[in-house]
Amino acid sequence: MAPMSISRLVVSLAVLTGVVCGQDSSAPERYIVKDTLGPMQDPNPAAQAMLDRIAWKPGSFTAEVHRGPKLVRVRYPSPKPRGDARNDRVTMEWYAPKGPLADGGAPAVLVMHILDGRMRVARIVAKSLARRGIHGFVMYMPDYGDRGDRRARHDVRRFVDRSLQGVADARRAHDVIARFPGVDGKRVGIQGTSLGGFGASVAGAIDGVFDPVFLLLSGADLAQLIQSGKRDTAHIRRRFLASGLSMDETKKLVTQVDPIHLAHRLPVGRTWLYSARRDTVVPPACATALAKAAKLTPKRHVWISADHYTGLPYLPAVVLKLVKAIRGE
Repeated sequence: MAPMSISRLVVSLAVLTGVVCGQDSSAPERYIVKDTLGPMQDPNPAAQAMLDRIAWKPGSFTAEVHRGPKLVRVRYPSPKPRGDARNDRVTMEWYAPKGPLADGGAPAVLVMHILDGRMRVARIVAKSLARRGIHGFVMYMPDYGDRGDRRARHDVRRFVDRSLQGVADARRAHDVIARFPGVDGKRVGIQGTSLGGFGASVAGAIDGVFDPVFLLLSGADLAQLIQSGKRDTAHIRRRFLASGLSMDETKKLVTQVDPIHLAHRLPVGRTWLYSARRDTVVPPACATALAKAAKLTPKRHVWISADHYTGLPYLPAVVLKLVKAIRGE
């Protein structure tokens, strides 16, 4: 039998996990949420500069829960709006556990999606978590899903602002998720794959509220990544160069939001990185750079025998490890 393609495997897993879409209800539930973001200080100048670019003035805001017949959506304002009403309204899909919950509620995980924006891998992770008694939330990053369109997210002029907005949205998502009934607000983790892993690593390093942090096919040293990465990364590189930027200018731009600046702030002993030995999109050297900056032990930096596109069969094992970690097992 011929091996199943990654795209067919994703579709098959989506069917098995019951990924479905539905319309919003007309009467949303509303919750007042307070930002818990505190002062962010770091003795490293590069880290402090990045924290300053991410930070916003904490306040109170309203989060809405729209319960459709088959899908629950959460919406709340971005803490770093850029003046586009559609983009500045963050959307999350909420996959809740079935049946009664323990006193104090169930843990939750914020799941960050990959580059293609169809949310299929993220939804598989979230649904798998829900089947195991853990709330799964899939956040649409800026210019993805109902927040924008392909043209907007391919605009390299927005790269830095979009990246900073995305990690700020993810950090605010922690406070939104923790506010909901049935959620144990003291146990909210974050998981990201590929592009989502880059965002999750920065969001997890801002002030350490996410526990645990699970990263798959991610890394750091974006200057090296943009110069040597192939396939998806090569497509991104060509967009930067086609915009008129030189390679040196491109590397300087992406370095502004490099996870390596904040990786040392990731929670010690509560961060896991899964990397593929034959990855050409996020080369092993970039994965190693993130692991080294985060001081991950060999038990926390796990190598799988795959490339960037054939690592999907390892996803169930990663999810099971995530479940055990968030339960403290």
